[in-house]
Amino acid sequence: MKKLLALAAVVALTGIAVSQSNATIKFQETFNAYTGINDPAFTSSWDIFGLEYVSDSAQFLNDGDGRGNYLSLDFNSPSGGVPPAWVSFGMARDNSFSPVLDLTGASLTVDLRSTLAAAVAGVLSIEIVAPVMDTEGIPVTVAGNPLISNFRLLDANLLDIPDASQGWQTMLFGFASELRDPDRAWARPILTEVQKINLLVLQTGNDFVAQGNLDIDNITASVPEPGAMLLCGFATLFGFIYRKRLNK
Repeated sequence: MKKLLALAAVVALTGIAVSQSNATIKFQETFNAYTGINDPAFTSSWDIFGLEYVSDSAQFLNDGDGRGNYLSLDFNSPSGGVPPAWVSFGMARDNSFSPVLDLTGASLTVDLRSTLAAAVAGVLSIEIVAPVMDTEGIPVTVAGNPLISNFRLLDANLLDIPDASQGWQTMLFGFASELRDPDRAWARPILTEVQKINLLVLQTGNDFVAQGNLDIDNITASVPEPGAMLLCGFATLFGFIYRKRLNK
């Protein structure tokens, strides 16, 4: 039994380690290329926007802790906004990827840190810009041109902004199974032709009331290598067999 338990632990841990290290990075933004630049507006790469973003407050910072540069945003979302701003604040790519990205099977991670005393629930989403296909996988065209749309997490699936006590947190987003066009329930993104990746803090019916600072780093879209996926699958299968033995 001890040998079986030890082997199960090794396989599970190995699967996790391989899945994180053996991945093909499709896109990554660490902000480290902007040395000597304080204002993101000068990068010609990102646009910081939103009705509740404190204008001209975005800057690249470096705490000297080995992390490198990160993007820091100030926001002020007072109570009583009528109607709430759909996007309180966010960051969007200025230009489309060239060539476009194939994010089939990919996931995206973003490191976040805030100065908030309490977490803000259900406001955070990524957004991609991509051509549209229907539920049958058929590309949709308008006047002979591909229909392009924005896809994000649906309101019920939005993530939380962590509070200050949690420090840096890595947020995980999926693509194929999670991102939708809120205005077209039938639409699906063509993940082989992703044009942009954006990050949004949304208002989805209730007024987002918060004021503080949000730090952003290491925006990474990656696809696990086939070997890593196989090993993770083996670890899952081994865990299932092990649990069955325990239940006998």
